[in-house]
Amino acid sequence: MLITAESLHVVVTIAKHKSFAAAAKHLHRVPTAVSYTVHKLERSLGVQLFERRGATLSLTEAGKYVLGRGELILDELEDLRFAATRIAAGFEAE
Repeated sequence: MLITAESLHVVVTIAKHKSFAAAAKHLHRVPTAVSYTVHKLERSLGVQLFERRGATLSLTEAGKYVLGRGELILDELEDLRFAATRIAAGFEAE
């Protein structure tokens, strides 16, 4: 699996809401779909992103790194979308 904007968005949302269930609700998905997305990403990267201890969820060091870089990448993708839309509407590129 490639690292996708969707998978980064899922990781960011889980970290923000501090639970898979709350993130799933926010994303309008079932918890198993959110868990599966994270599992596929973890397997693809070969690292564990979240430490799961019962009801407690925390980011691993690798997870903290992916979260930080993921937020930057998602911001850049949003900037790209916005710029492309403006260019298509006739505004000059910066």
